[in-house]
Amino acid sequence: MSTHQLILLPRAPHILVAQPALVQALRDVGLIGERMAEADFHKPGEEFLYLLTFLGCSPVVSLGEPGPTADFCRVQIPAATQHTQFVAGANVKPPRCPKCSHRFEDWQARVTTWRDSGETSCTCPACGHTQPLTTLSWRQSAGFGRTLVRVWGIFEGEAVPGEKLMGALETVSGGPWTHLYYRAD
Repeated sequence: MSTHQLILLPRAPHILVAQPALVQALRDVGLIGERMAEADFHKPGEEFLYLLTFLGCSPVVSLGEPGPTADFCRVQIPAATQHTQFVAGANVKPPRCPKCSHRFEDWQARVTTWRDSGETSCTCPACGHTQPLTTLSWRQSAGFGRTLVRVWGIFEGEAVPGEKLMGALETVSGGPWTHLYYRAD
């Protein structure tokens, strides 16, 4: 199974979208097709290649069937979690302060404190600006959320979600969405 993903999630991490409503919205817009045998997975829909903008000269996108070594695209729509989760893979970059761009090299300790105590505020040591940890600039390498859409088989920076897809997600959730890239090692 591919270890690379494009993850879509609401910009406001507390937003909860019921899985059936999200599945229906993504089916209606054409991102997903038929359900796969694997739980919560769907084959790419008829509009998949139009809803994501693939970057570069000639990206290789496999929409075929899984095989022993095949790296293929599929869309996972897991059930929303009860609490906000930190979402990051091996490619996470230290976040930056949105006010002064200071790099938070101690981000792991801050995320651990957030998980353990629920402490959400984060003060920048460089400029003194205090903001929620969730609003730091994670540079599309991490994020926070309860509701996710995982597009497997998309490498970091290989594709970005288009306006039509993001509009459909905004309609079903009532707020704007963002994206990040995930890589497991």
